[in-house]
Amino acid sequence: MADQPASSVVSGILERLNTIDEEETTLTAESDMLWKQLYELIDDTVGADEPYRWTHPDLKKTIGRVIANNSPVLDQDVLKASLPTSQWKLCTKQKQVFDLGRLTDAVVDGKISKDDVNAATTTKPPTARKHFKAASKDELKALATAKAS
Repeated sequence: MADQPASSVVSGILERLNTIDEEETTLTAESDMLWKQLYELIDDTVGADEPYRWTHPDLKKTIGRVIANNSPVLDQDVLKASLPTSQWKLCTKQKQVFDLGRLTDAVVDGKISKDDVNAATTTKPPTARKHFKAASKDELKALATAKAS
């Protein structure tokens, strides 16, 4: 950057963001450790997989565990493997599945209008992604070269 004051402001902001990122990593590790200890203590007190509810009087926050019965889930692959084809067809229906190859063939053969396909085609705008990460070796080398000149 040619503008030195702006460059020093950007540098200062990046340094503060880096400090915050390091603090966040430390706090996340401490938080994870404390949650683990808390859950272990609760499990030792009320029993693993047992429901509980406790409200902190000053924080006015509640921690708890609700035990919910899960609904049964039908594994369709297992059912299909266990049924004869005639019985499997009784509980299924034919799906209309889009096939890009068949669409291309139909457009080439003139069975589907290219204008209809173009009207149904959209392109998402480019996505800008921001990042703040460690500089690569090449970026560090270019920075050192720029400082030396």
